[in-house]
Amino acid sequence: MSILDAIKAAVGGTGSMWAAAGGAALVGSLAAGGWWLHHSGYEAGRAQALLEAQAAAQKLSEQYRAQEAAVQQTVEANYAKYRGQILATQAAADGRYADAVAGLRRQIDELRTRRAAPNPQPASRTDAAAGPDILTVIGECTGRYDQVVRYAAGLADQVNGLQGYVRAMGAGMK
Repeated sequence: MSILDAIKAAVGGTGSMWAAAGGAALVGSLAAGGWWLHHSGYEAGRAQALLEAQAAAQKLSEQYRAQEAAVQQTVEANYAKYRGQILATQAAADGRYADAVAGLRRQIDELRTRRAAPNPQPASRTDAAAGPDILTVIGECTGRYDQVVRYAAGLADQVNGLQGYVRAMGAGMK
């Protein structure tokens, strides 16, 4: 019996027509069930993938925050170390050069007191009083030297601090 004969037999009688309709309904329901099963499985897989992606993003975010906090702590520690070095350098510069500056100022004062003493000999040059006092010039040089030393110490501290900061940033990024 061929397929055409089976269709003719199914359509031909009233009882067979109900059987054909039932068969068509069965085939339709199987097709709809297959589609539903596929669709619900796809949605479940999509939802699962979305949850996994969110969990991975949360984990990466936490790792980044932890790394950022570690870098910030390193930067703060290096800054504190830098400030400590600045204070130590300034204290050392004040102590080291204060004695030398005080000694030079004492010598200048002694020279001024000796010069202020009456000199029985007349000055050999008439324009000696017109020029700047050599002791004043030396005193100004001493003061300027003190300023330059302090400025150089500050620059050295700044360079050391920046080098420490760069090292900390490089270590934090690894």
